[in-house]
Amino acid sequence: AVRDRVVSARKHGAHGIDEWRAAALAAEGGAEVPAGWGQLFDGGDESRHAWRLLRHLLAHEPTERPGAAEALQSEFVNPGCTAPPLAPAAVRPWSLEALQRAEPEECHIVEEAE
Repeated sequence: AVRDRVVSARKHGAHGIDEWRAAALAAEGGAEVPAGWGQLFDGGDESRHAWRLLRHLLAHEPTERPGAAEALQSEFVNPGCTAPPLAPAAVRPWSLEALQRAEPEECHIVEEAE
């Protein structure tokens, strides 16, 4: 049933995630949109800002996605905001990357009495 809906959706112009990702990677400068999305993004400033935010929020790598605060400061959500451009989210303190950066703690081995 799910497969039939996917096939039907593709016949009617819907995009699958693979097509979406390929088109997003092919877009230059974040201003172009995948084929078939032109009716949603007319090319004006608001559309350009919406597309840029959407691309960042849907980044394949989670570490490349903006955090909530960064997304709320985007030009689309907050016009006129002078926040820096969207950047990857900060390293989370519980991530593997943060663990690898951390200074090793001293280890004390205590021998138990028999």
